[in-house]
Amino acid sequence: MSTDSDHSKVIHRYFLAVDEERLDDIVDCFCEDATFDFPLAERPVRGHEELRSFFSAHTGRFSDHVDRVTRVLVDGDAGISELVFDATTTDGRVVHLENCNVYRFRDGKFAAVNVYGDSVTIRHQFGLD
Repeated sequence: MSTDSDHSKVIHRYFLAVDEERLDDIVDCFCEDATFDFPLAERPVRGHEELRSFFSAHTGRFSDHVDRVTRVLVDGDAGISELVFDATTTDGRVVHLENCNVYRFRDGKFAAVNVYGDSVTIRHQFGLD
C-alpha cells in the first residue's frame, strides 16, 4: 500500500521528469489507463500512448521551462499541488502560469490528473487567442 509520502514523491518525480523532458519517466508516473485533463486539450488525454504524444508535443514548444512546485497536499489516494510554470517558447514568447493539479492515485501512480488554471491566460500566453 502506498503512503502519502510515496504519493508526494510521485508528484515531485513527475515534475522533475517534465522539466528534464524525460518522456519515458513522465509516462511511467501514470497508470496504463490514466487520464490527464489539461485546459488546452480538447478532451482528456488517455493512456500511455496518448500521454507520450501529448508531452512530446508540448515539451517541444519551449526553448526552456521550469515547474516550481510550491505546495503538495496528499490524503490517501488523493492529492493536490500548486505550481508556478515559467518558460520561453521557441518563438521567444515568455510564459508565466500558476496552476493547481488534482491527482487520484492507484498502485503508486497517477490514475487521473486534472490541471486547473485560468484557460484565458493560458491560451493568451501560448499565443492561441
